[in-house]
Amino acid sequence: GILINTNEFFNFLKIAIEGREFVKFEFSKLLSKAIQMIGELGEYYEISKEDMAHLDIKSILNLYSTLYSKNPKNAFLQQIKENKEEYNISLALKLPSLITDAEQIFGFFASNINSNFISQKSISADTALENDKNLEGKIVLIYAADPGYDYLFTKNIAGFITCYGGANSHMAIRASELGMPAVIGVGEENFKKYLKAKKIRIECQNEQIICL
Repeated sequence: GILINTNEFFNFLKIAIEGREFVKFEFSKLLSKAIQMIGELGEYYEISKEDMAHLDIKSILNLYSTLYSKNPKNAFLQQIKENKEEYNISLALKLPSLITDAEQIFGFFASNINSNFISQKSISADTALENDKNLEGKIVLIYAADPGYDYLFTKNIAGFITCYGGANSHMAIRASELGMPAVIGVGEENFKKYLKAKKIRIECQNEQIICL
């Protein structure tokens, strides 16, 4: 019942996609700015970025409406300590990647992971993590396959491996567009093994990952 012709339809798609990507870009800029400001606040109070990551954002926002009789640093450090303890407890828990039943919180069987190999290429390269300074020519190990890792394609990387994700995830589609060898969704256990490897060979056609 939509009375438009083909050109009008494609023009609508163009405007919609450009609008969506523009909003995502602006949101990412604001998010990056917020993270930068949180880091600067931590520097002011001599608290590392890693520790600031354990601070509730509400504690920072409350600075706008609260008159502290004492230095907020002490309150920050106490909350960071408590949240770190909670985080360490959570690390002892292992849950399935997809929860379909409440009983799986208490017990589940790990399913076989079918990784998604992108392209038909084979490469061997040193491994790197997303935060490493030099990523050029390396196989980068990342946890997710979402648009937040799009910047990796500007770093002249050799390929990448993700812990989570599927064949239709953003990074899988981008790698396919660029003809870049990649493996999407290898699972937690395999990913831990690859994190320990200094060099990896990816054979997409044979669907193999070899730690060298």
